[in-house]
Amino acid sequence: MTKYGIIPTEAHPSSDSQIISNIKGRISSTLATTRSWKEMIQPQSLCLPTTFIEYGRRIKMNAGYFRMNYVIIILFLLFLSLL
Repeated sequence: MTKYGIIPTEAHPSSDSQIISNIKGRISSTLATTRSWKEMIQPQSLCLPTTFIEYGRRIKMNAGYFRMNYVIIILFLLFLSLL
């Protein structure tokens, strides 16, 4: 008979330095996906979509491609609002 809801008490031991190095690796790999700001703001690529479906598709594609750029902008604005 199995018992549901029991959490195992023994976890794999990991050192603080290992956790910190994992966090540093994640941050550096995430920041490496930042796209060029010139690529993000190109006047020749700005044109209005013709249909509502195309609006949604372009927003999803743009948000996915420039995700880290938008995160940096939001964090910068949040920092400015705290001043």
